[in-house]
Amino acid sequence: MSNKIRGKNVLVQVKIGEEYYPIACFQNLELTTSTSFIEVVNTDNNDGLSAAFVPEKNSYTGSAGGLSTLDGAKISMPTLREFQENQIELFIRFNLDGKIFEGFFYIASVSDSVQFDNEQQ
Repeated sequence: MSNKIRGKNVLVQVKIGEEYYPIACFQNLELTTSTSFIEVVNTDNNDGLSAAFVPEKNSYTGSAGGLSTLDGAKISMPTLREFQENQIELFIRFNLDGKIFEGFFYIASVSDSVQFDNEQQ
């Protein structure tokens, strides 16, 4: 399941010592929730032709864009890359349809693009 989240509700914090400091929010974020399953013995049908599965664990992945910095925060694309390369654990909190999601995460990839004017002089 994927959900679009309003960027104004997405707050990213970094932990320094025991304190969390807000560093950024995003204009868009997509959250994907996945549940893995494991096969268990099917006691309802012992013919060996059918399987039974139960949920094992949930996992979450996300993709964010439109970085916006907060007053006083000094966050940039190079800083995000530094967080990624140094495997810095970050904390995120956001509101989706009235439910608060929060948790720790690591940055898996950082990309940005530049648009050039094709006009010749």
